[in-house]
Amino acid sequence: SLVNFPVQDADVGRDANPATNDVNSNVDDGRLGFSFTKLDAAGAAIANQADAYGATQWECVQDNVTGLMWEVKTTAGAGGLRDANYTYSWFDSNAASNGGNVGSANLGVCVDAANCDTEKYVAAVNTAALCGYSDWRVPNMRELRSIVDYGAAAAPQVDTGYFPNTVANAYWSSLPYPTTPTSVLYMNFNDGATWFRAKTTAYRLRLVRGAP
Repeated sequence: SLVNFPVQDADVGRDANPATNDVNSNVDDGRLGFSFTKLDAAGAAIANQADAYGATQWECVQDNVTGLMWEVKTTAGAGGLRDANYTYSWFDSNAASNGGNVGSANLGVCVDAANCDTEKYVAAVNTAALCGYSDWRVPNMRELRSIVDYGAAAAPQVDTGYFPNTVANAYWSSLPYPTTPTSVLYMNFNDGATWFRAKTTAYRLRLVRGAP
C-alpha cells in the first residue's frame, strides 16, 4: 500500500504484513489469509500437520477462520464413496430449499448407479459419519468462496496442501438460481468464477458442515 493512502486493503485483514504477523503466514496452517487443520477419520487433528497427503491421508479439513469443516476428496480413480473424479446431478426433494424444482436424480457418475445426485451423496456421507459427524450438507456460495484462493499461482484455486485431489472444475452449491428454478449456482475452482447451470448437469461436489 502507499504511505499517503493508509488503511488500504493490503494494510488490513488476515493477509496484512506477513513478516510481522505472528498468527498468520504462508507456513504452518495454509497460505496467507487462511488457517486450516487436517483431520483424521475420527475428526481429530493429525499428528504432523506438515505431512503431505501421500504420507498421511486426512479425511476432513477444519477452517479455523470460518469454523466450517470440509470434506476432503480421495484420490481420483481410487474408487470408494468420495473419489475426486465422481460427479453428481443436482437434486433436492425439500420444497423449502429446492427453489421450486426438485432437480434431476442420478445423472452423475459415481460409486454406483443409485447415488449419483447431491441429495443421495449427502445421505451416503452422513450414513458413513465422515470424521465422526452426520450433519454434512451441500455448501452455499459464500461458504465455497471462503476457501477459494484467488492468489494461487495455478489452478485449482484452492490451497491444495489442505484440499488435495481438488479438480480444477465446477462444484455445486446449494443455491438454486433465483430467476431460473431449474438451475443452480456453482463455483469453478479452475478460476474462482461463479455462474449457474441446469440441475441435469453432472458436476463435482464437496460437502461442508457447521453453521451456514
